[in-house]
Amino acid sequence: MSELPPLGQVMREMIGSVFVPSLLAAVAQNAIMIMLPLYALQFDGGAALAALMLGARGAGIMLADLPGGMLVSRLGDKWVMVAGLALLIAVTALAALFGSASALLVVALLSGIGTGLWIIARLAYLTDHVALEQRGRVVSVIAGVHRAGALLGPVLAGVGVQPLGYAATFLILACLYAIALLALLVSARGVRGTAA
Repeated sequence: MSELPPLGQVMREMIGSVFVPSLLAAVAQNAIMIMLPLYALQFDGGAALAALMLGARGAGIMLADLPGGMLVSRLGDKWVMVAGLALLIAVTALAALFGSASALLVVALLSGIGTGLWIIARLAYLTDHVALEQRGRVVSVIAGVHRAGALLGPVLAGVGVQPLGYAATFLILACLYAIALLALLVSARGVRGTAA
């Protein structure tokens, strides 16, 4: 049996590749989950359209699961995380430009797909880079990061939308995703897949 690396070393290795990108993505995702339905209320469609925004995002996450797993096995976990974050950057920036309910539904669906790819690939990355005996502690840090994002995201949405408007706040969130992507590119090591 091989000796496990010290837990502190494992945690340090996860900072740039998993923890920082996860925090930034969680803040952006939770802000978007608040903003899309509120933005949709400005269009003719009312509460039904607002609820549909959340449903479309959930559908996107589900649609990404199976193809995301297949992409991880072919391209590698790092590159699917990159693809998920790149898609999130693009659709969040595009949300700033769209002014119709149907366009926002597409944004919500694609945001879900990007989130699904990110989540699946991140889980695969953890499987590849963290020993089973240490994985629970790493996952608990990620859970804490998501809870922080659930707190900070809606606050950022409210603080941003009120003075700046929806478009500028969507662009700020796209920047958060871009910083997450940069941290990932600098820190993550690819392992899984034929192109890793």
